[in-house]
Amino acid sequence: MGSPATAATRWPPYRVDAEHAAAVESVRAVLTETELEAERLRRLPQRAVAALHSAGLFGVATPKEAGGWDADPLAELQVYEALARINTSAAWVVTTGSVYTSWAAAYLSDDAVAAVFDSGAPAVVAGQAPPKGRATAVPGGLRVSGRYTFGSGMSHASWVLGGFTLAGTEGTWAFIVPKDQVEVLDNWHAVGIAGSNSVDFAVTDLFVPDGHFFNTAKPVPLRGGPRFGVPIVVQVAAAHCGVALGAGQRALDEIIRRAAATPALAERGAFQRDLGQVFTALSAARDHAARLVTELGDRLRSATRLDRQFIQQLIAAQTHATDTAVHAATTAYRYAGAPAVRLADPLQRITRDLLVAGQHKFVADVSYDALGVTLVERDR
Repeated sequence: MGSPATAATRWPPYRVDAEHAAAVESVRAVLTETELEAERLRRLPQRAVAALHSAGLFGVATPKEAGGWDADPLAELQVYEALARINTSAAWVVTTGSVYTSWAAAYLSDDAVAAVFDSGAPAVVAGQAPPKGRATAVPGGLRVSGRYTFGSGMSHASWVLGGFTLAGTEGTWAFIVPKDQVEVLDNWHAVGIAGSNSVDFAVTDLFVPDGHFFNTAKPVPLRGGPRFGVPIVVQVAAAHCGVALGAGQRALDEIIRRAAATPALAERGAFQRDLGQVFTALSAARDHAARLVTELGDRLRSATRLDRQFIQQLIAAQTHATDTAVHAATTAYRYAGAPAVRLADPLQRITRDLLVAGQHKFVADVSYDALGVTLVERDR
């Protein structure tokens, strides 16, 4: 990882597993080299995908029974944050692929898991979990139709997840089927996270056999640890926090590097004040997120119930991390001046990436409302 000073600029200020650090470092060069190419192609180049597979990074959250890392929440946050300090689009598709692939391993039947993970090809699941589809039960499975958006990482996925409601039942469900069974729509033209290939996709009267779908409202794990028994919005907390914090820190790293070479900027009082403020805010957001996901891991290991107020804290932390990172990036971009408007400049790209990440429903500002409700209820 280089000298201590170099390592300190790359990794969060808390413990990092050596194996996880080595995996991220092994892809640093190729993710850096292909960042502009990914934006132009609207997907990660194949050599970047191959490197991520070789490092095992799509298996961060996958249970060990299916060959994954089964990382705890803090380790997940660390890995996703470190990747986002290199390439936001790559970090985004790794988080999505890691989470959705872990669900295939945890919730599908033995036969379905064998089909996903024992085919000889790398197993990566892309898709969209919100219930955009409608299904009816038929002998041996379901028939599902629906149109989905934001299938991040679809270009390199081998399997696709789609959420749906099932006639005659309550709650929500999700299917996982081979990618060649869905219609992939090449329509990803976005202002940010451009290399994520977050295309739309559709299914029409798709037959989904028994064992290839599961309940997302009340997930029942067949494999893996206790994390798979908690609400899915809790399972993605480390992902959204990690990507936002990593991209925000990269923006600060970049403007600090430029200021060190530009005395007029470095000596400007307004810049010094704003840099100190956003650095402190981002550090606080990181510490808050790390504390919560560490507590999440502790609660899961001790089988302690996740009360509603704690869950809402986790959800709000995702929003707070993203909001804070957006502020850090826009501040850095503003002080970078006219050179930052060029498409090759990383600061404008990081800013656009974070603005798009901030549109995700899991980081909407209504999470603050929901947390506030639980705080008032607790004190009644």
